[in-house]
Amino acid sequence: MQGTGEPLLNKNIPEAFHEAARQKLPVSLTTNGVLLDKPLAREILPQTFSVLFSNVVPDKERYVHMHDCPENHYDKVVDHVRQAVELRTELNLKVALRASLYLDAYTIDNLPQYLTTLKEFGIDYVMVSEPLWTSGSFDGVRPTSQETMRNKTSHIDELLREAHELRDDDFQFNFKLLVQDAPLAGMSPDDWEPGRCDGVKFYTIVASDGEVYPCWRYWGNREFSYGSLHRDNLRSILEGGKAQEVYRHLNATPPESDECQVCALTTINCILNQLKAPTPWINFM
Repeated sequence: MQGTGEPLLNKNIPEAFHEAARQKLPVSLTTNGVLLDKPLAREILPQTFSVLFSNVVPDKERYVHMHDCPENHYDKVVDHVRQAVELRTELNLKVALRASLYLDAYTIDNLPQYLTTLKEFGIDYVMVSEPLWTSGSFDGVRPTSQETMRNKTSHIDELLREAHELRDDDFQFNFKLLVQDAPLAGMSPDDWEPGRCDGVKFYTIVASDGEVYPCWRYWGNREFSYGSLHRDNLRSILEGGKAQEVYRHLNATPPESDECQVCALTTINCILNQLKAPTPWINFM
């Protein structure tokens, strides 16, 4: 459960989690955590296998800048993370409590300190990466250049060695930066190639109004909706003619701007593009 806004703003979320549990569907939640107070957490955590708290920078000033939010939101998130940890113990739950952490050239030096704090909060797993800013971001600019990060490459290795000492059976983290050539960024109009986004066939997004979309590129644009769950079931929608039509359009039309730059399909596309010209060791599967 996630979206281009905070999913917990939807008052029907508890009902959706209970219905998913009844249907034996595993559910994860991505949330900024501001609304996940103890009564709501007590209701939905037992139905959830994973909660991802988005961009929990354990630094109030930086958190407020990154989220463009009031200062008291940071205090609420910290309280709600700790309450979720307490509830997990109290109710003997197996839910994983994760956090994403976006660092740039101005904050990368704080990596060990940030990870230490998140570990103290009770977070199990942290995904560390760079923020990917697009023209749709609230301040409209990328706050730091890739060259600035590249100048810190050797220092980043030192920070990683220090951070690795924090790992144990109850705390792990994953670290991927563009400066390390991690495949995080999606396509831009300049590097777009026709037929490159087959990953969209392995992924879909269901909006809160029941419309089914291929990816964030067309989110909210009903012209490119595969169909509606209010009129048909998901399998029929995904196998239907409209979905095939949208696949073809998406793979024949370059993005207008940087809407594909922040893309969840990049890793899938990298794997699929390797398989289009497989070496013997890739093809063994």
